[in-house]
Amino acid sequence: MEEKKGTYKRYTIENKLLYYRTDETEPWRLCLPDTEFRRTIIHENHDLPIAGHPGFVQTYSKIARAYYWPGMHKDIRRHTKECDACQRTKPSTQPPSGELRPLPIPSRPWQSIDMDYLMPVPESKNGHNAILVIVDRLTKMAHFIPTTDKVTAKETAELFLQNVFRYHGLPDNIISD
Repeated sequence: MEEKKGTYKRYTIENKLLYYRTDETEPWRLCLPDTEFRRTIIHENHDLPIAGHPGFVQTYSKIARAYYWPGMHKDIRRHTKECDACQRTKPSTQPPSGELRPLPIPSRPWQSIDMDYLMPVPESKNGHNAILVIVDRLTKMAHFIPTTDKVTAKETAELFLQNVFRYHGLPDNIISD
């Protein structure tokens, strides 16, 4: 069969092995069948300590010099994206956080309080399955108020009035998550 000018052969067989190239200037690459060997090639070029977890671009470039298979790009991208070591050592894309500034120390008891829910806890005979914890930041005195996990903001305010405000007055600030 005669080749037309400007066309080229993409595949060739040598020693019972199939080779591929995209154009005539490129070297031949071994075509890999859909076997476990593909994962071995990716593993050896990305995961081994000598490879150094180079990331997708370098891993793909290194493998593509010698091998080819359909969907190679997708397979290598998935492997490098799911690599546990790469994910753990990946640099953060977040800007550095500012300096931490501790909260000022209150000058009197119950001037500043912390407030949080503790749940779930085993249900009591009264139907309570959560605890509202209110702690004075200066003395560390705490009030543990039984409640339910269905409590609303309005009910939380009522619990605060009945159990803290009536004994200690209104704090200057309340810290809660």
